[in-house]
Amino acid sequence: MKKIQLYLMLILSVTLLSCSSDSDVNNSSQNPSTNGFLYAENGSTTMTSVSSPYASNQYKSIFAVNNSNTIIEINLTSLAVGSYTIDDTTNFFAYLKPGTTGMWTGSAGTVTITANANNKLTGTFSITSGSGISDVTTLSGSFTDIPIQ
Repeated sequence: MKKIQLYLMLILSVTLLSCSSDSDVNNSSQNPSTNGFLYAENGSTTMTSVSSPYASNQYKSIFAVNNSNTIIEINLTSLAVGSYTIDDTTNFFAYLKPGTTGMWTGSAGTVTITANANNKLTGTFSITSGSGISDVTTLSGSFTDIPIQ
């Protein structure tokens, strides 16, 4: 049921906001120790940041959001410190590529939470396989001290 809700939310977001301008910031000088959420496609060293990342304790999910557009949604079995295997069933990863109407869903990879303290979440992700957008093969990045709601 959660997976269906994610798909519906992403499709609705794309439908309603597909004409909005994207405000992704590419900045290769940023590094994973910078607070916030950074990601890169296909092994690129240029990281893209999002304006409003957060985690939801209620839904055990991590969201990377720009101007009300969800770019990445990660649904896990827990937000506890540990490593979570993306399997498209128990732990789910979705990427809504800015400037497209497509969604890429991860089918293999890992999300690692390294800290969950003081209502802030830190970790990394490396999604090594997925489908849905032909020019995306992998996605990796980090989240550092993003607020947990």
